[in-house]
Amino acid sequence: MSGYPNEAIDPANRVSRRWLGWVRGDISLGDEECDEFVARCLACESQAAKVGAAELSARRQSYIRRVDPSPETRRLHERIRSLAEAINDTHFGFDVDGIISADFLEYHGGFGRFDWHVDYGYVNDRVRKLTIIIQLSRPEDYVGGELEVFDAGAIALPQERGAVLSFPSFVPHHVTPVTGGLRRSLVAWLTGPAFR
Repeated sequence: MSGYPNEAIDPANRVSRRWLGWVRGDISLGDEECDEFVARCLACESQAAKVGAAELSARRQSYIRRVDPSPETRRLHERIRSLAEAINDTHFGFDVDGIISADFLEYHGGFGRFDWHVDYGYVNDRVRKLTIIIQLSRPEDYVGGELEVFDAGAIALPQERGAVLSFPSFVPHHVTPVTGGLRRSLVAWLTGPAFR
């Protein structure tokens, strides 16, 4: 499933035949794997999420747990990287060379939203190119909290638990206010040299 129809992959012309909308990965995580990811992430330190300068913090209301690579999170990172690279190879063909830390996000009822933004930008000398989001809550676990991308209007993305969603990091997106319950997701980014 994607925001655009997929064309056949032409190995001789990888990038020009790709779509730049959102896609749902061909593989979804099962409940057991989602539970494992949540447990691993909950072991990491929680803090209120921020957006750059303090004056922008009202644009984002959620809690974040940075899931840095460690022996305990190794399988989680390997799985995310494998899913992200498969999506990139199949749908986008971006020149990527790594994945930066994963963020476990919690949006609570009454304190959960993230206004329109893009993830594109430099991290050290690498560019965030592809955003990967794994839905870790069931749709019935929360009210509101829709992840939407902008493409001539807001498009709500699938909310099923275990869904692996991806879009270029320059695509505007937001999470609508969570008015009840708890929405959890895991976000990571494939990085690489600047776009040419």
